[in-house]
Amino acid sequence: MKYLAILFLMLVFPTANSQENKASGKIVPFNTVEQPPVYEGCEIEDRDCTLKKITQFFETEFKQETIPDSLNGSEISVKLILDETGSLAWHRVDTDSPEIKKEATRSLNELPFLIPAKHDGIETRVMIDFVMKLNLFETPPYPEECKNAENKKECLSIFIQKHLFQTFHKSRIKAKKKEKIKTDFSFVINKEGKIVELKVEGKNESLNEVVQKALKTLPTFYPATKAGEKASYPLKLFVTYGKN
Repeated sequence: MKYLAILFLMLVFPTANSQENKASGKIVPFNTVEQPPVYEGCEIEDRDCTLKKITQFFETEFKQETIPDSLNGSEISVKLILDETGSLAWHRVDTDSPEIKKEATRSLNELPFLIPAKHDGIETRVMIDFVMKLNLFETPPYPEECKNAENKKECLSIFIQKHLFQTFHKSRIKAKKKEKIKTDFSFVINKEGKIVELKVEGKNESLNEVVQKALKTLPTFYPATKAGEKASYPLKLFVTYGKN
């Protein structure tokens, strides 16, 4: 028997939070370090690219549905330290909301490794700090068939899941008997309702290829709205597949 499980993490939104982990050794500010840490995709860009990628990561990882609408517009002050290996060593977020702190801590702990910063020719710890404003989406993107749905976010999840099941070519997946494999993927539904910045990652290349091809056949959506205007909407999901 074959099975396919699709778990949706409808994540939307920048934030970070308070957790005190020990950070020792020399720490150089992000703006003055000679060679800043590098987020994947920023290898030939300037340091602004890395900062933008970090904030975009939180937009994707942060679960907007955990935050009450009353907290829309809240400002969040974020500080984090990356160590000599490019991993998160310490972080803190200043906010009055326990809900934001809890979700931001979870989100921060998912931050991927970066290429470490260098100063005076050696790898060093670096401090990054920024302020973000919680700006919740009014409506998520949705396909035509969800136009009249009361809960468009839930309808969107069901639609994507249904689409993948219908277009997923299981026969093209190479997996051993009783082997369970997983692929993570993320994308952005832009202001025009189109899928952009599609990223698929997993150890099984055949599953990665099947998932990527299925996602590329998604239709154009009605775009998300934020503050009364069309807005890009990031999503992060994963698929698990196994054969008995």
